[in-house]
Amino acid sequence: MGYLIIITIVTLAIYPVIGHWVWGGHFAQSTVGWLEKSGFTDFAGATVVHVTGGAVALAALVIIGARKGRFDSGSSNFRGQSMVTSIVGVLFLWVGWFGFNGGNSFLQQELLPVILVNTALAGAAGGCSVLILSLFLSSRVNVLNVGNGILAGLVSVTAGCHILTLEAAVLVGMISGLIVLLLPALLERVNWMMRLAQFLSISVVGSGAQ
Repeated sequence: MGYLIIITIVTLAIYPVIGHWVWGGHFAQSTVGWLEKSGFTDFAGATVVHVTGGAVALAALVIIGARKGRFDSGSSNFRGQSMVTSIVGVLFLWVGWFGFNGGNSFLQQELLPVILVNTALAGAAGGCSVLILSLFLSSRVNVLNVGNGILAGLVSVTAGCHILTLEAAVLVGMISGLIVLLLPALLERVNWMMRLAQFLSISVVGSGAQ
């Protein structure tokens, strides 16, 4: 029920507003959205789709909390059910991303080769940066992390895939892959600090009551 409520709110109230801000005059060949008027660029939806969806997911997690088992018993080593199906899903998404980004070039067909190459390079750079840093830090590679690095590169390059140089696309993919690899460790550290702060606050309150 909660999921259906979120879908309804996002579909009717959130995405249409964000889409109008960024793409309001796309088909009319004019600039009507306030972000569009200020020169904001989002070619294929990295902000309209991914950032908005991520913000909604974050808001839901703030209310719901971490998934079951994520931080139980002092362990944060949560893993999905199947590595094979996860990586197959990543590959399907990577192939689909060419249609996703490339399909948005219907008004500028001459940009299609650049869009497709930048999409491929960013995804590959995201995966490679995770692979190399993993080898440097632990001398082993987590394949699922490499898949996340690929997806991070694809998401990050989407907004500007039509204007980035090849070198810039590689750099965007590398940075996004490193963020995906390092951010979970930071979040786990923050969770540990929050637990400690909660324990200390309860101890202080308890001592004061006594």
